[in-house]
Amino acid sequence: MNNNFISEVKNSIPAIADCRVELLKFGRKNKLSKECLFGLVLAVDELLMNIVLYGYKDDREHSIFLEIKIDGENIYVQIVDDGIPFNPQSAPSPDINTPVETRTPGGLGIFLAKNYVNSIDYVFSEGKNRLKLHKFVC
Repeated sequence: MNNNFISEVKNSIPAIADCRVELLKFGRKNKLSKECLFGLVLAVDELLMNIVLYGYKDDREHSIFLEIKIDGENIYVQIVDDGIPFNPQSAPSPDINTPVETRTPGGLGIFLAKNYVNSIDYVFSEGKNRLKLHKFVC
């Protein structure tokens, strides 16, 4: 069983969709429960989408590097991109009690990602955003 997943994802929505398909296959091969796989895919998908939609000031193609390792009861995720420095930990939580029609847009994807993993660490170094996520296998 291969417990490592490595992908170079281009900064486009179709590339995220392709990555999602491969990540689902990886999770199934590693016998992750549906609940665990849902949380993992949702967190990764939301963070990649945030990078693609808001992380670049130009229209050039960029690469986002994704690495996932399953080690016993732990899942480790690393996402590295060369976009605008952005720490998702500093993003304010959305007011989820306000009706959707009147809510200020933004922040829900990061909020969801934070709630489906056990920890998120961020550092900006060598011109790159480096996100590390940890999730317990459930």
